[in-house]
Amino acid sequence: MKGMKNTACIPVLLICAVLFAGCTPAELSLSEDIPQTDAEYTQLGPVLMVEKMDCLELLDAKDVLSADGLFYGTWGSGELHSYEDEDGNEIQIRDVQLFALVSEKENPEQAAAETDNLLYTARETYHVTEEKQVEIDGREFTCLVYDNEGIRKNAHYARGISAFKTEGNCALCIELTSQKEWDKDMEPLLKEFLEHCRFSG
Repeated sequence: MKGMKNTACIPVLLICAVLFAGCTPAELSLSEDIPQTDAEYTQLGPVLMVEKMDCLELLDAKDVLSADGLFYGTWGSGELHSYEDEDGNEIQIRDVQLFALVSEKENPEQAAAETDNLLYTARETYHVTEEKQVEIDGREFTCLVYDNEGIRKNAHYARGISAFKTEGNCALCIELTSQKEWDKDMEPLLKEFLEHCRFSG
C-alpha cells in the first residue's frame, strides 16, 4: 500500500464533466476534511443552494474549477470504510455518499447539451435498471437507477440513483450511491436532498 488518503471517491460522471470542460482529473480534489457546517446553505455555482439537513452531512464543497464553470460538493452518511484505489492508496468512504455537480455554460442550449452528455455517459457507464421522471417542487428531473454489476469491477459502491436537470445556463447532476450493506430504499433519500435544494436559474 503506497499511502493513505482520507478522501471521498470521485464519481465517474464528475471526471467526465471535467474532461468535457477541457480540464484534467488531477485538478479534482475531494477531501473528507469537514468544511464550515454552521451555514444554513451551501452554494454551488450560480443556480444551486443546498439547505443544511439532518439526513446527510456536508463533507466538502469546491469551486476550484469555477473558471471552467464547474462546481461540486459531496455529502455523506454512516460509517467510514477503507478501500484501496487503483494507485494503491487507501481511501475512506461512507455508507452513503452524494455528489452534486453544477456545470455552467454560456446559454441554456449548451447547458441542455451538457445534461444530455452526462445522461449518455451514465447510461453507458452504469448498469441502469430503471429510468424515470421525478417531479420535486414543480421541477422535473430525469432519474437513473443503477448498480455496478458487470460495469466496474473496482467500484466502491454497489448501487446508486442519479438525478439530471438543466436549470438556466447550468447542467445539474446529483448522484447518490451506497454500499451493499446499506439496504434501504435510495429514492426517498435522494428526494429529501432535492427538497432541500433552492434554485435560482
